[in-house]
Amino acid sequence: MRSSRGPGLILLALPFLLLIVLAAAGALRAATVQAQPPPFPLIFSGSVTVGGNVAPDGLNVSARLPGITKPFGPVQTSGGRYSALSVGPPDSSYSGRTITFWLEDLVQAQETVVYMVPSIDSLFRTANLTFPALPATPTPTATAAPTPTATPTATPGPSPTPTPTPAPTPTPTPKPPATAELRPSSSAERRGSEFILLVRVDPQGRTLARGELVVSFNPKDVKLVEAAPGDLLGTLPLERKTVTEGSLAYRLVADVAPSQATPAGTLARLRFRVTNKASTTTIISLDRVDVGDAAGETSTLRIQTRAFTLRVTGLPGDINGDKKVELLDLALLGSKWGLKEGGAGFDARADLDDSGDIGAPDLTILAGNYGGEE
Repeated sequence: MRSSRGPGLILLALPFLLLIVLAAAGALRAATVQAQPPPFPLIFSGSVTVGGNVAPDGLNVSARLPGITKPFGPVQTSGGRYSALSVGPPDSSYSGRTITFWLEDLVQAQETVVYMVPSIDSLFRTANLTFPALPATPTPTATAAPTPTATPTATPGPSPTPTPTPAPTPTPTPKPPATAELRPSSSAERRGSEFILLVRVDPQGRTLARGELVVSFNPKDVKLVEAAPGDLLGTLPLERKTVTEGSLAYRLVADVAPSQATPAGTLARLRFRVTNKASTTTIISLDRVDVGDAAGETSTLRIQTRAFTLRVTGLPGDINGDKKVELLDLALLGSKWGLKEGGAGFDARADLDDSGDIGAPDLTILAGNYGGEE
């Protein structure tokens, strides 16, 4: 005989189980709110004029925000422009404060911007900056040489007691600058294939709690498939990413505040796919890497290897990668006919026009290269 006590006990316990679940959900929401990372920065670019003239190369442009002692940047002018000047306060309480722009930390631009926590659509901003002329460096005035005075003859006297020389105070050795690099620096990949780039960081003895990178690429040549954390900031860092046409802004925050120096490691793993219409050569650029500690101090890293050069191989229509376009490729295209990106069985190699839909335009491309060999 089947016991009837089991369901009755479950019904009696149901209110208590519900209370436990609600309490756990509330705790989880509270923990999520407390662990929110700093907001995304505004990333400024634009033209620079100084005293009515186009700015020469190599001038430092920085930004300041009231309440934050350390300026953001600097970035240097090139071709009369500046780029990738990141202004990112530690939290949203700085909204409504006015950003000012400075040249060589000496003169302020006429233009200002009111900081508001940016949305995905407003992350990148254009700010054309107009500065007054830099103050001229004063020329030192020559001082007339004094008329020499006759030196009196010394009278012999008792020898002075020598004063002991104090031991020199050792000067602390400054830490070498932290660095970042993009690995590898180059590779050859076939159309439709995927490859991985690593953003490596060497903190040089510093303790890091967060990191942020900006990468740019040509969306006609490559497509960003995935951006994932590396091992630099622990196993489960909080992450926020913004992908626009040809650019990725990726911020990572350690889930646990670090207590010791961070060893060199991988900040992020970036997986790309070569489009079928890619040029024979294309560049992916690591434009900027910023890191910060638990106290909120940030610094921009010196990038040792900034550019990745991709050499694209393969004929358009060579789906199976045997360096020729023939019947096997036509059969593969037919087996994927009508499939859409994200659906089961979709193969990006057969999406020859990179539309996300395998169909007649792809057949036209294959037919135009049918019989060709590499």
